[in-house]
Amino acid sequence: MRFGVLMKKVLLLGVLVLVVAGTTAPASADVELVATVPASGAALDAVPTEVSFTFDAELSAPAYVVVTAPDGSALATGDATIDGATVTQAVGPSDQHGVFVAAYRVVSSDGHQMTGQINFSVGEVAAQTSVPSTGSGEGSGTSTDSAAAATGTGGWSWPGVRFWVGFGLFAGAAALWLASLRGRTATSDPSDPRSLTADRAQRST
Repeated sequence: MRFGVLMKKVLLLGVLVLVVAGTTAPASADVELVATVPASGAALDAVPTEVSFTFDAELSAPAYVVVTAPDGSALATGDATIDGATVTQAVGPSDQHGVFVAAYRVVSSDGHQMTGQINFSVGEVAAQTSVPSTGSGEGSGTSTDSAAAATGTGGWSWPGVRFWVGFGLFAGAAALWLASLRGRTATSDPSDPRSLTADRAQRST
């Protein structure tokens, strides 16, 4: 009896975690990139001394920005700084010409992670080297090689973790509950020796 009550509580806990994760994920997914400096796709005469990304919500530390030159070398210097809804990254000097990629990973005040990238060109660039920015909105996007370097964790968010924790609790409790039902069915079978033993013990009392 106690085992059945415990299983019901674990099942209920798993369902609650799934519900909470499902209801909080959409609310935390509204963070969007609204502006970048330089603009995505901009053609510049020289490498900028910094790049910045501005979002429509306040950001929380930490934030990461990776700036990649046409030859694949990293140009970001120091740590990215956060000022309200804007993250800024200093960029080291470079005399290279071509397409540069700036990838970011930021965390909103509600814990939602946002990753993406922009590209800009410096000097004369051949048409075949153009790299379009990915995703919706200005410069926002999904992970690429540069974005993956900035994200590190592969984009796991707290609502997603809660969902899988709740799913694991629910599945584990359901498996234990089914196992207990099978055990009760087996012991109640008249042809089962365990059932006969239990019946004789009950009669002797």
